[in-house]
Amino acid sequence: MHLPATTLITLALAGQALSRAADMVCTAASATTLLWRVTGFEYRDQRVAMGASRLEYGLANFTLQNSALAHKTTCTAVSTRSSPGFFAGDVAYDCAVRPDAKGDLSRFAFDRASGLLTINQTWACDRDGSRFGGQGQVRLSLKCSEREQSSTLHSGTNYSDRSVVCDKVNVPVNITYLQGTI
Repeated sequence: MHLPATTLITLALAGQALSRAADMVCTAASATTLLWRVTGFEYRDQRVAMGASRLEYGLANFTLQNSALAHKTTCTAVSTRSSPGFFAGDVAYDCAVRPDAKGDLSRFAFDRASGLLTINQTWACDRDGSRFGGQGQVRLSLKCSEREQSSTLHSGTNYSDRSVVCDKVNVPVNITYLQGTI
């Protein structure tokens, strides 16, 4: 099948126009994005001791959704700092980066004692060259249960296992600072 040159040019221009419109949607949505959505936020920790050996860790995990972007970001951190709650809000953890979104970066910090979750995210609308950066915080109200068990093994070694598991929560996070270059 042979198409006339004018048809090919028209199709090419239509494709560019659609692509440009999609980019402008990204830019417009980014400029008016006022919140993120955190889904499935979970916190848990475990402390196991057997004799002189110890294993202690805390885990924070959630999915971050930015309404201006088509994809969601997975954020996971494991901490072995044995401060109360393992997370003190003073360390920023990187979230997963999609291979096709190299200019995007999401980070979070979590303070277990206060429940404060801080998010920083930068993202790009690649085709039109706009970039955005946002920051926001939310105080999570976690409902947690604690389980503790201890025993003495046959060898006479003391064993203990203490764990905290919190129910998953879904919350909006207000973007309190938004910056963009278009």
